[in-house]
Amino acid sequence: MDHNEDNFDDMDGALFDGLSEIEQMEREEELIALAFNNSYSIITKEVTFDELLIRNDSTVEGVTTVAHDIEDGPTKADLENIIIFFQEREEYEKCAVLHKMLHA
Repeated sequence: MDHNEDNFDDMDGALFDGLSEIEQMEREEELIALAFNNSYSIITKEVTFDELLIRNDSTVEGVTTVAHDIEDGPTKADLENIIIFFQEREEYEKCAVLHKMLHA
């Protein structure tokens, strides 16, 4: 998810310290949702990655995460996974935007 997974792995413990198993699962879901939403915002050019880094609503415990490689951009598989994520949440407007990009 994060373009530097080693740093994320190092922080993994800090993000989950003191949480029950259920709270850890909720935090993981929150991070996953944040990653997909952050990627959507970047891919659709709502924000740049640098702008995202300074927004408080784009982080959990100071960690900004995305669901695609920032340097190389999203792959076809990334776009497909992001579409599936939003389909499951019935956010069909986002799916339509991404579907157009996928088939452009």
